[in-house]
Amino acid sequence: MKNFSLFHVFTCILLVVFLQTIAVGQNNRSETSLIPETPLQEDQLPPQVSSEFQINNPEVKHATWTQNGENYVATFESEGAVVRSEYNYDGTWIGNFHPVDEAEIPAAVKKQLDKDYQGQQIEEAYKVETQEGIHYQFSVSDGEQENYIRFDPDGNQVEIAESMNNEKMEDPEK
Repeated sequence: MKNFSLFHVFTCILLVVFLQTIAVGQNNRSETSLIPETPLQEDQLPPQVSSEFQINNPEVKHATWTQNGENYVATFESEGAVVRSEYNYDGTWIGNFHPVDEAEIPAAVKKQLDKDYQGQQIEEAYKVETQEGIHYQFSVSDGEQENYIRFDPDGNQVEIAESMNNEKMEDPEK
């Protein structure tokens, strides 16, 4: 009888540890989880995506394409910086991510960022253009956990849309 009880106790402990591991993993995720990207050739794009990209970016001669979940991402160089432009399946433009230096962050945004995330390191900073307007998006870290946050140009924190992904920018030539 004792073996049977010990077995149940051991099984319950394992179950609790497993469930806690899952819960901790869910809590440590950023607001939008990173989705592995699948490299694509231009001829694998839906025609409406390719067409809309060319309309929006006629000056771009070379872009590296990936599929990120249901979205299509073009990575290219523009004015000396790597830019990511994201589209959904029907060719609707979702947004562009432009990396920015700390000096390019508006004063109101920098002030609020310093106040709300004091002591945290900015890992990535982007100017994000969407149909709703311009935002500044950051990846900040306290050394243990990385968080993604977004501010409007006036320093007000806003939600990150589910469709906007937060992968690290990569050189389009790689």
